[in-house]
Amino acid sequence: NSMIRTAFAAITSIEDLSTQINENILSPVFSILLSVAAIVFVWGVIQFIRNAANEAEREKGKKNIIWGLIGLAVIFGVWGLVDLILQTVC
Repeated sequence: NSMIRTAFAAITSIEDLSTQINENILSPVFSILLSVAAIVFVWGVIQFIRNAANEAEREKGKKNIIWGLIGLAVIFGVWGLVDLILQTVC
């Protein structure tokens, strides 16, 4: 409880609040989500290449590649919107 008070004691404006939220919440969350999406993509590529003779397994790899790319696109899009909002507010 005192740690939270200490962390927010330095916040005196909306800019400080948005900076704290961005640095302590949004950046770590986006980093984790980007890592997961990249892992899904890479795993799909590995499945696709490793199972060149097995069409069903290649199809699984292809789906992982597509979902990984969709995830990356969505994450970067949301990250851009959040950055735009934060820069507009601050």
